[in-house]
Amino acid sequence: MRRLSRPGALLLAVLVSSANPAQARQTDAIWAVGGTGTILNSVDDGLTWTAIPPFTSQALNDVDFPTQETGYIVGSGTALKTTDGGANWSQVLSTGYVLHAVAFVSATRGWAVGTTGTILRTTDGGGTWSTLVSGTNFTLRDVFFANASTGWVVGTNVILKTSNGGASWSAQYFGQVLNQVHFEGNAGLAVGNTGGLLRSSNGGATWSSDPLPTSFNLTGIHFVDGSRGWISGDHEMYRTTDAGASWTDTYDGGASLADVVFRNASVGWAVGSTGTILRSSSGGVSWSSRTSGTNAPLHAVIHVPGSTPVYSLTMTAETGGNVNPPNGSYAAGTQVSISATPLPGFSFSGWTGSGSGSYTGMSNPAVIVMNGPITQTGRFTATPLVIVYVDANAPPGGNGSASAPVRTVSQGAALVTSGGIVSIASGSYDETFAPLDKPLTLKATGGTVVIGK
Repeated sequence: MRRLSRPGALLLAVLVSSANPAQARQTDAIWAVGGTGTILNSVDDGLTWTAIPPFTSQALNDVDFPTQETGYIVGSGTALKTTDGGANWSQVLSTGYVLHAVAFVSATRGWAVGTTGTILRTTDGGGTWSTLVSGTNFTLRDVFFANASTGWVVGTNVILKTSNGGASWSAQYFGQVLNQVHFEGNAGLAVGNTGGLLRSSNGGATWSSDPLPTSFNLTGIHFVDGSRGWISGDHEMYRTTDAGASWTDTYDGGASLADVVFRNASVGWAVGSTGTILRSSSGGVSWSSRTSGTNAPLHAVIHVPGSTPVYSLTMTAETGGNVNPPNGSYAAGTQVSISATPLPGFSFSGWTGSGSGSYTGMSNPAVIVMNGPITQTGRFTATPLVIVYVDANAPPGGNGSASAPVRTVSQGAALVTSGGIVSIASGSYDETFAPLDKPLTLKATGGTVVIGK
């Protein structure tokens, strides 16, 4: 096999980034790469992003971190490496191939794939690279290894499988472009152009077609377990909670999405055209846009767990109030103050919490400890109104309180408790209402009140 090493030098060049290596190691990091040498990093759960000074003007297509410290990036004619969590990057390969994807199973053993059937392998952390015989000249677009022996490669019209670390490959040919492949045990999915979706239940020995109902290209796939996964595509994002038996489209925006990754079942990120970065804290049900600081297309995104786990906090409020803080993510052990604010006409009736460190009870505010993913629900109860205020000139949508009167006497009579008072501001109320079903007092305040048709 041909060896692709650099004679007389371990590194071709060194790139120093603005990332904080200690911070990157302690907390989760998210990396994205793309066109014109773009490298982006986030250490605050993908809320803000830092651009790493470009090493090359060529496109960077994929990124992988087998450990917190060691990461690799591949692109057009190059492979980069970091050994300090992204603080410094080194070029470890210069080649005439366009490399589309990279996968490592340890800090030293990995594979890269690209144009003209190229498959490269390193066993010494990028010090040397071997060219493996793929048996095809088709462009290869993704590589996925379950362990040091078993892996799959997909590309234009082809799926390759190896059981010996890439020493030999078996091929299956399909009449479509395939862009990414993912396996959970023996269950595999491959996505491709024009809604192409292939499924295997036997470790890739055979595949069946199960296309999604779209003409758009499908570009990325990620699962966090055997049931919950996501597929990115041109202007679309699909979500499944049943291992791909059914899919729901949760994004119809303007961006062509190239890749998606999730940290857990709740929090994930997607990247795509014109510097698009999307973030979800709802398991992909909804997405918010984040500022990337670039218009370059982004091709890949990866989540790198830190030594300190990060957990999601989901805050919900029942009808009648608001809760704080908003949904977010926190390092393990963080104490978070939660508070609930009832709307007029409601009172706070307690918290219901689930997850390690959550709180259930009446304290407001309360403190929770992020020992795992937590969901907190604020509960509110409608407050019986002994006095209901009515003002014909009030804005619509009132609840009968002194600060938000209702506009008709009949509304006030319906809201007030038995034996209560309907306090009516001066004015003319041109209305009729049903006979009263409870004792109450109608009280005019501030002048003359005329009721009736």
